[in-house]
Amino acid sequence: MMKALSPSARVIAVDLPGHGESQILQRDDENFNQISLTIQSVADLLLKLICNITDGEVVVVGYSMGARIALQMILNENHKISGAVLISGSPGLRHEASRRRRTAIDKSRAQFLLTYGLECFIKTWYSGKMWTSLREHPQFDSLVRTRRKHSNITDLSKVLADSSIGRQKSLWEDLKHLEKPVLIVAGEKDVKFKEIAERMCSETREYGEREADCRSNQELCEMIVVPESGHAVHVENPLPLVRALRKFLVRLHQP
Repeated sequence: MMKALSPSARVIAVDLPGHGESQILQRDDENFNQISLTIQSVADLLLKLICNITDGEVVVVGYSMGARIALQMILNENHKISGAVLISGSPGLRHEASRRRRTAIDKSRAQFLLTYGLECFIKTWYSGKMWTSLREHPQFDSLVRTRRKHSNITDLSKVLADSSIGRQKSLWEDLKHLEKPVLIVAGEKDVKFKEIAERMCSETREYGEREADCRSNQELCEMIVVPESGHAVHVENPLPLVRALRKFLVRLHQP
């Protein structure tokens, strides 16, 4: 996707904390446990990184947990972020009971990773209903092999617990403060996140109508459903997503 977009934009991919080659440098147990890797703190960290990279505005593109971070960033910092693309993302859980339950689930998952290791964790993780269509994809085995190469399970387990959607403040009510364009993407087969995407667009537009905003609702929130794909849209059917991203970028740069 980066290669496909690079002729029309400068594309930078960042390994989120606990992923890829990013490392948490304070290794002693006391300091390590005090480091917070919540969605808000990671959003703040990425903003600092972006400010070091460029003086201009950027469009943030995030998938799943990355989409939650991207939404947090565009709601936090409007002068630096000109738009956001949210792929299979969510504004969080509305109710406290749901957040507590999910926090406990993700804490248990993090402990499972530390106790039983990455191989067992990956097998359990991708057995979930959310990955049904991905498991049938030709690239699935290659993707899993790549995941198995990740060596730092301590950092990954911390991110699983700290960045849990249960620990994130619900951003549903904050959608009314959205001032920059957002493209919301969901896979056709991902029923849960397709419904979330529809609700996000619907509520954003309702807020705009209540405020009698002169801007077109379509300018602020756009949604696409990518055919023949589930949660991992960018893996399962990347070409329609690339086309939608190009179109979104062109629209952002129009006077």
